Amino acid sequence: MFIKTPYEAYLDSYTQISIPTTEELVSVKLETAGKCHTLDFAEVEGGYVANVNIDLDLQKPIFVHINNRYKIDLLIGMITTTTEFDVRNKSTHELGAIYTKDATQFRVWSPVATQMILMVNGAPHQMNADGKHYSVTVKGDLEDAKYYYIAQVNGQFVKVIDPYAYNLTFNNQEAVVTDLAKLNSNVPFNPNDKQTMVIYETSVCDFTSDLESDFEHKGKFISFATTGKKCQEYPIGIDHVKDLGVSHIQLMPIYDFGSVNEQFVADNNYNWGYDPIHYNVPEGSYATNDNGNSRIVECQQMIADIKAQGLGVIMDVVYNHVYDASTFNFNLLVPNYYLRFKADKQLSDGSFCGNEVASERAMVRRYIIDTLTTWVKYYRIDGIRIDLMGLMDIETIGLIEQELKQINPNFIIYGEGWNMECGLPESERATQVNANKLPSVGHFNDDFRDFIKGNNSDFSKIGYVQGNRDQSKFNILMNGQTPEGLKTYVDEYQLINYVSCHDDHTLYDYLKHTTEDEQVIVDQIIECYEHIFKAKGIPFIHSGCEMKRTKDGEKNTYNKSRQLNAIKWNKLTLNRDIIEAIKVMIYRRKNGKYE
Repeated sequence: MFIKTPYEAYLDSYTQISIPTTEELVSVKLETAGKCHTLDFAEVEGGYVANVNIDLDLQKPIFVHINNRYKIDLLIGMITTTTEFDVRNKSTHELGAIYTKDATQFRVWSPVATQMILMVNGAPHQMNADGKHYSVTVKGDLEDAKYYYIAQVNGQFVKVIDPYAYNLTFNNQEAVVTDLAKLNSNVPFNPNDKQTMVIYETSVCDFTSDLESDFEHKGKFISFATTGKKCQEYPIGIDHVKDLGVSHIQLMPIYDFGSVNEQFVADNNYNWGYDPIHYNVPEGSYATNDNGNSRIVECQQMIADIKAQGLGVIMDVVYNHVYDASTFNFNLLVPNYYLRFKADKQLSDGSFCGNEVASERAMVRRYIIDTLTTWVKYYRIDGIRIDLMGLMDIETIGLIEQELKQINPNFIIYGEGWNMECGLPESERATQVNANKLPSVGHFNDDFRDFIKGNNSDFSKIGYVQGNRDQSKFNILMNGQTPEGLKTYVDEYQLINYVSCHDDHTLYDYLKHTTEDEQVIVDQIIECYEHIFKAKGIPFIHSGCEMKRTKDGEKNTYNKSRQLNAIKWNKLTLNRDIIEAIKVMIYRRKNGKYE
């Protein structure tokens, strides 16, 4: 029986243990494989450090004896953030539940768990360690079997859902064994012609949740591409988007996210989805039920149906942070590895979401590429929009592009290349100032946005359409350049030109801050889009802004109500002047009439 102790010991590298304490330290011994080793130690600010001079097997329990009185678990500290750990433990083995009809092999990457038990349909199976992984093969046809892991890490047992799962029960209680052969799809990729691309951003939930619309399954995958719906004589939903003439739909996150209860629909049970949990699995709240492969089948069908309308599909992905670092399954399996830390061992938070993913580490990079490969190979997406791309490293973005273009040579990648303070050196960030290092990766053009419609954060800094007619700056931006010269674009198609997106105010709500005259606002909206379609770059439309979409003046509505966020399709009948003007602009753009 252990004695309650005032000490904790953390393995911070293969050669050093930290012991944060205000208590006196007299002796330190390390117990591993039944043998004790006396360690040298020194006092430092905030406690002590002890030097390790033996090779450690981190998949075996290791104990620290303090002052010949206390025996405590050696906890995993900053060792998992070191380059040596990364190099030693990189793996190319297939991970997850590897299904065949006769047996399923389960393999988990965790060089630091000291025990792992697989639970399949309630039955336990002891897993075998090999230094980097735990694995076990269970005989029989386990298709659709429910499973999870119980991992012993830092002396504690914790339930872990497989990060490589392809399917889940509602609210992520268990993973589901999946026959990947049944996920195969022959839906063709979009040609992704950048010269004629026009992107339309929307959310699966927003698109069909309007209570006044007659979509049968509001806010679900299976309703998104429903055709034949009208408001008066005008087409709504996917028919409206097709009628508008855009080439691609950009879907806000459709992977599994954490901030909604997947088991019920309610007006206040809403989130945009920028809070990822399982990157390999479609979001359960967008599925009609959790029976079998509902979320997989319905998501695949939605994408196929969108493509049947001649539209490409771009998926919004969030790899810069996770929903909850303390419960993120990979962090449970390998503490600290997937996140960046500051010098004081506190989490780095360039995302302003509480944590920051260490995309530069080998197995993080591999996970990002593996999960994106799932979406390209099995769901047939045509491109990705990367949230806060500037928090990710250039090498990882380059490898993503290289790998995904092996599946689809025309795959398109763009993102938010903001240069935000984070745990990466500035030279390694996938930002606008490093755009020349990723010459075929696009960036949202915030210079264009703020100049044309007004500063996104300061209403007093009016835009071009409101009377700030700086013709020199206008000409520079329209020609695909940046006024300050700090950004290093080498191709006009690196520029995603826009005036509003899901973040911040809708275009109408923004313009309302500088004028109450509705006709002036209509004229300004039309002028904004005219500049978007005439400028060098790729045009981008925030859904509903072509019909004066409003969110009652709210700025960021990521966790507000479904109805506040829903696209109100009756606005189609009230704003035909804007819609018809934009249709003409898109036609001219796609047919080279703006040259």
